[in-house]
Amino acid sequence: MISLTILILILAPILLIQIIWDSKESQYLIIASLLYILLVPQKYFPMIILMPAVFTLAPKFAREMGFLILGLFLIDPQVREGLTPINILTLSAFSLVLALRISPLPSGKFARALYTGILGILSGLLGIFIPPFPLLSIAYIFVFPLTSLSYTYAFVTVLTSIVLHEFGLYSFPDPALPSTSILTAIAIPLILIVYSIYIEKKGILRKRQTLTLLMFSLFMAPFIPYATQAFVLLLAATSVRLVMSLPHPEETL
Repeated sequence: MISLTILILILAPILLIQIIWDSKESQYLIIASLLYILLVPQKYFPMIILMPAVFTLAPKFAREMGFLILGLFLIDPQVREGLTPINILTLSAFSLVLALRISPLPSGKFARALYTGILGILSGLLGIFIPPFPLLSIAYIFVFPLTSLSYTYAFVTVLTSIVLHEFGLYSFPDPALPSTSILTAIAIPLILIVYSIYIEKKGILRKRQTLTLLMFSLFMAPFIPYATQAFVLLLAATSVRLVMSLPHPEETL
């Protein structure tokens, strides 16, 4: 527990500073959240790393919408009750790797290749804690089918998973039906997703970062029991990003 505390204390300030740097509007929401955490620090302390990690899933021009993602994720009591320190760190890593995958690639061929390779390794390693996570590489190929880096990412992810499997650290899960209790956690995000797709229709195909999350959600659906909290968080992020992409005509008096 002490080592987890030290890890959180090291990573949390870095993430918090990054989010505030990206969006000045986020600082007020983050301060409000930190004050809430400080009310019961022994219970909510690990949340100081999950909070900024979730903010990274919001579009960069509207990082403050990460507060809404976090709210949709925590709306269900069962989700909140399952947030142990290990689960919180896992979900933080889940959020950060997702955010890095849908972020623009760095400039330069070598930098892009290195970035893709590291992400592939991280995606494979994260599969130890979230077994369906390697499916992100397949979703990415569906959305970006014409780039060689998409296939490189998938190859490195699968190769890492195979190596872990050989060492007995990973096995791909079998499809399973989720508990009906998850419906209360995903009802609002699902409504927002269906509404956004109905309004946008084919326009959603142009929003590739968000489309990647949507495809990943579809691929993860048969494996919800193995990653329930991650799936709820993924749907929350997808729904908020889709709503953010809807046309917002200015109101006139």
